[in-house]
Amino acid sequence: MNIDASGLVQIVLIVSILLQLASAVYALLLIRQSGFLRPWLLVSASILLMAVRRIISFCQMSAAKDFPASALEPELVALVISILMLIGLLFLGPAFRMIRIQREVEVKKKDFLIRESHHNVKNNLQMLKGLISLQGISAPSPEIQETLKELELRIGSFLLLHEQVYADTGDGVSLRAYIHALVSAVVGAYSHMKVGMVLDIEDLYLPGRDLISCGVIVNEALTNSYKYAFSGSDDQQISITAGREGERGFLVIKDNGRGFSVKEKTGAGPGASFGLTLMQALGKNAGWNLEIDGSNGTIVKVSFPITA
Repeated sequence: MNIDASGLVQIVLIVSILLQLASAVYALLLIRQSGFLRPWLLVSASILLMAVRRIISFCQMSAAKDFPASALEPELVALVISILMLIGLLFLGPAFRMIRIQREVEVKKKDFLIRESHHNVKNNLQMLKGLISLQGISAPSPEIQETLKELELRIGSFLLLHEQVYADTGDGVSLRAYIHALVSAVVGAYSHMKVGMVLDIEDLYLPGRDLISCGVIVNEALTNSYKYAFSGSDDQQISITAGREGERGFLVIKDNGRGFSVKEKTGAGPGASFGLTLMQALGKNAGWNLEIDGSNGTIVKVSFPITA
């Protein structure tokens, strides 16, 4: 009887150790399925130490050639615990897979709703832009036509941003692509004027709020340059430079036109420019700095924080 019990103790110990080692390995596999590293490392290490403790006990009994029958009952309890522990871990695997699948479905739904919202906004802006364009064609005076053209360009800056966001593949929206699209729209609106355009835009990726602020500033600065800066000279040029210096981005729009008095064109007076007032308002964004100099041509400089 003692021999049979002794052999049974050995078998129970070996099976229990193997089950604990398997549980420790499977706990490591759950890291990938759950996405949590530290908790499962700690669980795996704890189970592994339990297995090491039982290995030490097994080695000590083997060295003494004594597997007492009195150890059978506690070892059977330990075996049951090892079995239940492994079964519990095996159940967690499918549960984590289901949670991951549900999360992926929710992310796809959210992404679809966001893109659908952008698509609807883009369509509405496109329709509004088209209506303003049609109204401009039949406007009774050149002044009204010019006002409607400016409004169309302003709406166009928002429309271009939505088109860029809608086409975004996940890397963000490029400042270079956005400004190039804006410049093309403004140049097309004033195609009757022969103005050279020089662009030096670093490929930055900015959040939508900063992009639209930069876009509005570029649109207003370009529109003002085309409308007021030039008097028909042969050397008419506008340059746009944008990039990054440390943790701040910068944007510079410069023309070689006749310039103007910034003081006279800003404020609430009759000669105030809405475009300049709008740019100055955007320059008051948190962390932003905007400077406008009209003493020798026109220079619009803006800097802003970059968080990523």
